[in-house]
Amino acid sequence: APDENLDPSPNPNPNPNPNPNPNPNPTTERLYLLDTYLFEADAAALSVEALEPNPKDDATHAVILDRTVFHAQGGGQPADLGTITADGAVFEVTGVRSAGDAVHHFGSFRGGDGEDWVAGKGYHFLDGPYVEYIGKLAPEMKETIVDTLNEKIAEVLSEDIPTEVLYLSPEEAKAACGTPDADFSHITAPTIRVVTVAGGGTCPCGGTHVRSTAEVGGVTLEP
Repeated sequence: APDENLDPSPNPNPNPNPNPNPNPNPTTERLYLLDTYLFEADAAALSVEALEPNPKDDATHAVILDRTVFHAQGGGQPADLGTITADGAVFEVTGVRSAGDAVHHFGSFRGGDGEDWVAGKGYHFLDGPYVEYIGKLAPEMKETIVDTLNEKIAEVLSEDIPTEVLYLSPEEAKAACGTPDADFSHITAPTIRVVTVAGGGTCPCGGTHVRSTAEVGGVTLEP
C-alpha cells in the first residue's frame, strides 16, 4: 500500500476548508501511471475537506493532492490503501476516487500501517476474459481442459513477456486497439494510455501493471 508525505500538512482536526482560496479546478498528477512500483512520494495538499457523517463509511475527510501514488478505484481495479503523513499527523486512506482531473483520497486521521500488496494481475486471467461456446464440450475435453489451460498459463508466465505502455493520439489508439469506432471524446488529455499485456491484445487502461508476465509468479486453475 502506498504512503504519501504531504506538505503542507493538515491539522489533525482540520477545518473543512483550510485554504482560504482553494483551487476550483484541482489537478492531481497520477504518478502510478508512470511507475507501478512507486510506494512513496512527496506531495502538496490542494484541499482537505470534512465529510458529512455516513453510517456506511468511516471516512471523515477527503484530501486532494497535487500528485499521488494512490490508484483510484475504477476499471475493475480496487483503490490503493495506505497513509498520508505530515509532521506526525497520519491520514489513513481507505478509499480513492477520481473526479475530473483530481484524485480524492478518503479516510480519517489515525495511525497507519506498513506497505502491503494484494496480488491482482493473475486474477485477470479469469475475471475479465470469457468465451461463450455453442454446443457442448466433448467428455474427453472436460477431463483435460483444466490441465491444458494450466500448461498454457505456465508457458505464458515463463516467457517473461514485457508489459508495454504507450501514450497515443486518439486515432493511433483506435488503430492499436483495433477499435476504429471507439469514442474518446470524453477524454480531455491529448493522448490515450494503452497497455499490452502478455503480447496479446492492446486496450486503453489507466491501471497499474507488473513489468512482465514472470512477475505474476504462478497461477493454478482448479476444476
